[in-house]
Amino acid sequence: MRKKSWLLIALSVLSVTIMAGTIGWAQLTGFRAVAKAPTSAGFAICATGDYAAYVLLTETNAKSPVAQPGKCVTQSVEDADATYKIQVIGLDGSTPFTIGDDEIGGDGSEKVTATGTMESPDWSWSGS
Repeated sequence: MRKKSWLLIALSVLSVTIMAGTIGWAQLTGFRAVAKAPTSAGFAICATGDYAAYVLLTETNAKSPVAQPGKCVTQSVEDADATYKIQVIGLDGSTPFTIGDDEIGGDGSEKVTATGTMESPDWSWSGS
């Protein structure tokens, strides 16, 4: 039983020595581990006109949340580096109408804004 106790103590001392050596080496060399912040893959949809709007990702038929007039919502996507084909859709009550189509990046810096009125709808794109 004594052999097992000494073996456990020896392994513990060895582990602590290795950790201390690693920390000392990092301090000596100035090495710092830097965690990369996760990027938010997606884009914003805003409705500044007098109607609600959403975006349809045409390749998958995925629908974004609906942005009510004066509000913005976010659509998540799988790949921040990808470009997505979209249709901008307005809502007249619950009846959808197409405003336009384009492509948008998924890196979180772009925004689609539905503008105008139901009689004269329009949209704009902003971002990097």
